[in-house]
Amino acid sequence: MPILRVDNMRRSGLFSWLITTLALSALSLGLLSLPDDFSQPIRLAGRDLSRPGQTVTRAGVEVCQASWRAVRDWQARRVLLDQLEARLAAQVLREREFKARVADLTRRLHQAETQAAAKIAGIPTEPLLLPEWLEARVLSSETVTLMSGRKVPGSRLLGTGKVQGVGENLLVLDQGRAILDIGADHGVAIHQPVFAGEIVIGRTANCGSYTCSLQPVTDAKFQSPAQLLRKTSSGWQTGAVGVIEGTGGERCRLTGIGAKEAVEVGDEVYSPAADPLMTGRPADGDSSNRIPPPMFYGKIVRAKWERGATYWEIEVEPAAKTVRPTFVWVLKPKENAVRVLAN
Repeated sequence: MPILRVDNMRRSGLFSWLITTLALSALSLGLLSLPDDFSQPIRLAGRDLSRPGQTVTRAGVEVCQASWRAVRDWQARRVLLDQLEARLAAQVLREREFKARVADLTRRLHQAETQAAAKIAGIPTEPLLLPEWLEARVLSSETVTLMSGRKVPGSRLLGTGKVQGVGENLLVLDQGRAILDIGADHGVAIHQPVFAGEIVIGRTANCGSYTCSLQPVTDAKFQSPAQLLRKTSSGWQTGAVGVIEGTGGERCRLTGIGAKEAVEVGDEVYSPAADPLMTGRPADGDSSNRIPPPMFYGKIVRAKWERGATYWEIEVEPAAKTVRPTFVWVLKPKENAVRVLAN
């Protein structure tokens, strides 16, 4: 068994390594036991023989240390590079945002300049007339009878006939019409539009010092420009301009609408949008000048066109028919002080 183990050690090379180690150990012990005169030359010779290996080993260690330092420096520089790249990306983003804001401001400035130029070009002068709204009360029949009884028993108070040249007579007769409690003392004259909310209910007729009578839109003598407004799939669209007239009954008629115009039952009739003095009314309690949308007359309830006819036959159901106001607005045009003083 021992012989087999020795053979196995020889085969594996372990035996040679062990013998070499024992020999070197014995040599080292032998050198240490020798006197210095004999051992020193041997030690010097061994050191000289081992110096190349030491140099190689030292160089390898230095190379490893240098490589490690280079790796650490590269990692530190990589972190710094990542930080610089992040700062650069943030700076680029801020620059883009700044350029976008500059472009937006430039666009808005150009748009404002264009609108200002268009406004200046579109309004070369101040308007000559401005709308002035006067609030008036509708006097009841009892009040009218009570006041008129003092001058003309059984008659109704309508107002003075100063505009018509009647003189100082305080009462005139105008049977069947509503009476408003403002007149010449407020600068009211005949044929000035009267509104209830945004509905046209008529216009002033006879005017006196303190009162005036109301001519309703259904009166046979009432006439005023009007414009069609119809609802389509794309929204409300304005149509042709004609004349709305009273019939003396409960409805009005719209004349002057050509046969080529599109007209349908249900279309609405308003004051012309191009007439700034017939558009809008002030808010409750506010008589300041303003020009909102056109005012409402009513809806078309009958539209007929006969072959060969030049115009439509149109009947309008007036919105004023369902209104029983106690307060109304009277539209009185006045001169524009800016225009007058400028001239």
